[in-house]
Amino acid sequence: MPLMQVDMQGELANEWTIRGLQPNNFYATADAAAVPLQLDQLPNDYITFDKKSFRQGRVPPSAFDLPDFTCADRCPLTSVCTLLGLSGSLRSSIQRVAAAASMGYKGKHYSPVNDVVE
Repeated sequence: MPLMQVDMQGELANEWTIRGLQPNNFYATADAAAVPLQLDQLPNDYITFDKKSFRQGRVPPSAFDLPDFTCADRCPLTSVCTLLGLSGSLRSSIQRVAAAASMGYKGKHYSPVNDVVE
């Protein structure tokens, strides 16, 4: 059940508030289609949807295909995708160290950068 109805993008819209880290106000058309119009994540994120681009039905699986580039080539150092890439490298290094330890390299220095035991 919506909180209230408001005028949004020239038509009647239902408003819902979903509490998270901050209030999230979601607006959709008041008709049966309930086309998304806006998401206001107070106090700083405000997204307006283009209602003409909305399509009902299943999203084709190809919509989730990743592009053919590596994120590290394009993303800034502090971006989420760069940090996730670094965590993948870190995870891989930890796995190599654990594998080396399980093969009896205890007491020796294992270099995950060079993948050698010194």
